Amino acid sequence: MTQNHDNANARRQIEQLNVRFYNNRSPDRAFAHWALKCLLSDVEPDDTFLRDFHTAIGGPKDLGIDAYWIDVENNRLLLLQAKDTTAVQRKDAMEFRGAIEALRDSDYVMTHGNNYLKELYPSIYDALYDESYTLHAVLAAGGQVRPAASDYCKGEGSASLLITDASSDIDFTHLKEVTLEALSIPDLMERARQLASLESPRVALPVALTDTEPAFHHMSGEFRAVVATVPALSLAQAFDRYRSAIFKYNPRGPQGSNKTNKDIKQTLSDPQMRKYFHLFNNGITVVCESLQYFSNDQTMVVQDFQVVNGCQTVYTLYDSTNDLSPDVQVNVRIIEGGQQWIAKEIARTSNSQTAVKTPQLASMGREHDAIAQTLEYGDYPWYYEKQLGQTRFNTPSQRRAHQDRFGDRTVNIIELGQYGAAFIGHPALAKYDLQAVYEKRGQHGMFVYERIFNPNNTREQLLLPVLVGRRVFSEVKSKLAEYMAEPNPDPTAFTILNWLNHARHHMIGLVGTVARGSASVSLQGLPAADLAHYRVETIEEWFPDAFNKAYSAADWVVSVARAADRLTNIRNFFREQSTYVEMENRMSVR
Repeated sequence: MTQNHDNANARRQIEQLNVRFYNNRSPDRAFAHWALKCLLSDVEPDDTFLRDFHTAIGGPKDLGIDAYWIDVENNRLLLLQAKDTTAVQRKDAMEFRGAIEALRDSDYVMTHGNNYLKELYPSIYDALYDESYTLHAVLAAGGQVRPAASDYCKGEGSASLLITDASSDIDFTHLKEVTLEALSIPDLMERARQLASLESPRVALPVALTDTEPAFHHMSGEFRAVVATVPALSLAQAFDRYRSAIFKYNPRGPQGSNKTNKDIKQTLSDPQMRKYFHLFNNGITVVCESLQYFSNDQTMVVQDFQVVNGCQTVYTLYDSTNDLSPDVQVNVRIIEGGQQWIAKEIARTSNSQTAVKTPQLASMGREHDAIAQTLEYGDYPWYYEKQLGQTRFNTPSQRRAHQDRFGDRTVNIIELGQYGAAFIGHPALAKYDLQAVYEKRGQHGMFVYERIFNPNNTREQLLLPVLVGRRVFSEVKSKLAEYMAEPNPDPTAFTILNWLNHARHHMIGLVGTVARGSASVSLQGLPAADLAHYRVETIEEWFPDAFNKAYSAADWVVSVARAADRLTNIRNFFREQSTYVEMENRMSVR
């Protein structure tokens, strides 16, 4: 009887979602929407965001994934497939597992996926490849779940997933913990009841000592707001107690920006810098049901504490609890009342602002305007995309004019920096810490930036590293494809599959030594203008031999290191500058 009641109630809810959000035209998406809401009942996601983002990937060419959610607070990637019409068989569960495994192949997804999946895939990809994330996959069933399907999910379907290097399609790095479930409508409703019963967060925030109590701002709409500075430890403790329950109004699931977390952790780990944390960090925004201030101990008590902006900060504070001395503080803005709609608007506006990336900040320098002018000069002009995606909103006539002028001759600020850094002899920096180049951080970062983004460089000096980098990447891809095409390659053997993708940037540098006419590390830099012009004009003639020499040198160094048992961690092996020096020295004796 209870199951019949649950089914009838669920069907009403799904029909309402279909009418309200999908113009009564997408019952399948409405079912996926409803199932995702059940699985996120502790978060209470906004329906509009579920429609516009999280279920938008469902439909033709969804590659078997109907909805997703990225839960950075609990380090979890949630993937959903919805089967609304028939009973779920074992083969359905096996196909869903196959769809999940296919997400590891970025080329496949970007070639065969629909536009929504392509747009949202980078966020899914980051979470999938983050070693700290677990993977929770749910096959939502509108009908029955057959015992064989359930058994498969609990057994083979939940086996750890082999994940490769995030910068490589082949080199194996770690196992991803997976939980695969097949849940019927009654199962989903029971899960929703369990999650919704979680305790409403009640958080006490000691206010930084002041002569007067915090000023409460009374605004139109019967809202009160207060801005205060509070101990970071109090926010870490709130997360420790309530976890995702303090993020139920977060609209999209934080996107797992590990770089942001690392920057925060770096500041917190520095005893001198962390006392200024509240000056460096943007702080957090909270909505709540009620807010009280107690003057005797200068503490605010926040009922139904909900972070709508700043969840990365809160999570990383929790992750850095041991570094939270009493002088680490955070600025908070708290708004009382109207959580449902005011939270939605605050979250939508604040979270939709794209974070300013370091290359974007660097592109504001005048040297980049000079570079753009240099590249655009001549009979065959190149377009310099110093701000990624800057032509995205061109009108049709502007797009036609752009195509007529530049054709496919476009180079962007990332290529210029990454290929340039590798080309002049810093492949580990290019692959593992490119941020340092744009920040001009450290001796090597400054060295690379000043040589690559030099406004006095000629067009050929700027283009040569990019043309070399593109060709090296293409040649590496071809070599790997040739190996995979061989009959019955031994998957247990140590082959180019294990190391070649890691060596791409190193080989760009090695080809660069050929282009400069020397393998001397002391002569790192771009070739002179006349030599760079010659190398660009004749690249078809000299590049194949230079690549073969670079490949042979890299292969020899890897073989020697493996024989000496120095390849226990291949990623770390290629991070070491000494690895590149060995390869350069090998080039010089050939």
